[in-house]
Amino acid sequence: MFVTDLGSSSVLTLIVLLASTYLACCKCGRGAIALIVAFIISAVGISLAKLLFFGCQAYYDDYGIRSPSGHAALSLAVYGTLAILLASQSKRWVSWFTLAAAFALIVVIALSRVLLGFHSAGEVVIGLLIGAVAVAAACLFLFYNHKKVPSFNIFPLLLAVIVAAFVFHDIRVPAEEFIQRIAEQLRFYLPWCKN
Repeated sequence: MFVTDLGSSSVLTLIVLLASTYLACCKCGRGAIALIVAFIISAVGISLAKLLFFGCQAYYDDYGIRSPSGHAALSLAVYGTLAILLASQSKRWVSWFTLAAAFALIVVIALSRVLLGFHSAGEVVIGLLIGAVAVAAACLFLFYNHKKVPSFNIFPLLLAVIVAAFVFHDIRVPAEEFIQRIAEQLRFYLPWCKN
């Protein structure tokens, strides 16, 4: 459960708040905005996907897709963007190690969702696709017309991520239930869904 909690919305929200504040204070506003953009795109994307799949569950039950994985989407968006920011500050071998470590963490979180029975493989794949779109948007913002990310000290940023992960790892936000209630109400207004 500890590993899967590293992808929870409460942990990742705190990480984004701490990391973006630190980046803004270090005069790396582009990095802070890129992280926030990735988080918002993945959160909105997964919320819309959950509304669609909950609302139209009669169509997608046959495929084993009921609720795309928010843990997978948000993990890829946040840890992926952070890894790219950290890699931009490091030497080549450290950059590759940072990206590989983030990739491994994201894969382990995604697999934990399936192994613990919270999601099917298809739901995790949909979440990862949404997260990938968010990371792509963050990279576009970071590097479009800019060759380099402004430099900052990576150690306080890493410390903030680790503290947030350990302090908030067991806190649950009832977002799934909230989205499910909204989807149940919207289902009657979606003409392409079976009632």
